[in-house]
Amino acid sequence: MDRVTGEASSTDTKVACLSLEQPRSRDVLDEYYRNLVEGSSIEIRYDAGRGKGKGMFAVRNAEVGDVLFVDKPLVAMQSFKMDENRPLICEQCFRYIDASLMDQMTHFMTGEVPETALQDVPSLCVAQEEKDPIVRCPNSCSSYYCSVECRQKSWETHHMLMCERQKDKPVAQEWMERFYQHARQTNDIFILAAKAISRIILHASYLMDTSQDVLSPEAALREAWKPYQMGYKQLWWESVARPDDVHPSEESQFRSDLKELAMDSFVLFFHAIELGHPQLYNTFGKYLLHLDIWGYLIGMFELNNLSILATAPEVLENVSETQLEDMLKLVTSIHPCDDQECREIVEDFLNCLLEGTGFYPLHSCMNHSCVPNCRVMLPQDPSQNNHAIIQTLKRVSAGTELTVSYIDENEDYEERQKQLQDYGFECTCAKCLAHE
Repeated sequence: MDRVTGEASSTDTKVACLSLEQPRSRDVLDEYYRNLVEGSSIEIRYDAGRGKGKGMFAVRNAEVGDVLFVDKPLVAMQSFKMDENRPLICEQCFRYIDASLMDQMTHFMTGEVPETALQDVPSLCVAQEEKDPIVRCPNSCSSYYCSVECRQKSWETHHMLMCERQKDKPVAQEWMERFYQHARQTNDIFILAAKAISRIILHASYLMDTSQDVLSPEAALREAWKPYQMGYKQLWWESVARPDDVHPSEESQFRSDLKELAMDSFVLFFHAIELGHPQLYNTFGKYLLHLDIWGYLIGMFELNNLSILATAPEVLENVSETQLEDMLKLVTSIHPCDDQECREIVEDFLNCLLEGTGFYPLHSCMNHSCVPNCRVMLPQDPSQNNHAIIQTLKRVSAGTELTVSYIDENEDYEERQKQLQDYGFECTCAKCLAHE
């Protein structure tokens, strides 16, 4: 790989493009989706009609409000917009960590509590023994976990490569910090792409170590790549709709700028991997580390991602007057401010939301309609904060295509079509056809 541009040699390009091909065998596709839908009332068809590609269909009748399936993300992340102002949430499962209000608030405000202040807020200082343990990343980065098991799973599947703290590897740490800073300032979807690449590399490494057969790096990568191979994708810089404020004559430059942005992110991340984990880089790099793979992953996520949103846990909904007063005192001790600003900070904390985004393998098979028969629900179980629950909005007969709305379907026709440009199609649902 060219260290400046990130472009692979001609040989590497051929290998990378092979990795991007969708399986040509219907048996491979059938097996993958059959395993995903097992035990549910849905099926995936590869031709949903009217040029839509694959779609999801009901295999039996469903009533209003029926839950058709619960989808787990293939890859997901918490929003980086909240990184400097969020409660303690498990990086792996997105569960709110059952910490004391003191720990939650100080983490939310990213501040230090003066020792003299602790005696003034006794209602917030519930003994941590009565709560779940607060588990930190082994390198003490900004990631927290609800259990040792979640930390171990996170480390083994992606965090080992993505941790912002690279012990005894200061140059690799600098590149990784620069990658995160670049993503926060430009597009945090780059972090999701990095998480996917990390998961692919580590899963391929695991397959090579545990397989009874001798697997080559390329064969292991092909197997690890398979779930991502199924998703519809286009190069990000080619598929994004041209914004209204970009003149048609400037579109070429706009797309060139997007590609350069992706290139910058790509180079930062893979230099961090090369310097921090040279053995993994040398084993898998020539097969996987190519700008087109990076661009296709970003494009797939932009076209198919689902927003994750969950409200604060019950403990924040049942705060006593005494605890509220102690919260105001704590805010003042950490961040001196007037009464109005202090109350706004406490209100933000009590109404905090978990925000994130993820790629869901089944949800990504659902086509859009401005008159959808399904919706995505928030989980009620806090241990499923990163799951997607698909529920019917109306009675559905067996054989009916199951659809969701990618946008606000209550907007007028012109606005709906405008918003759908980002997905690369013009809606021809009954509602849109009636307008025409």
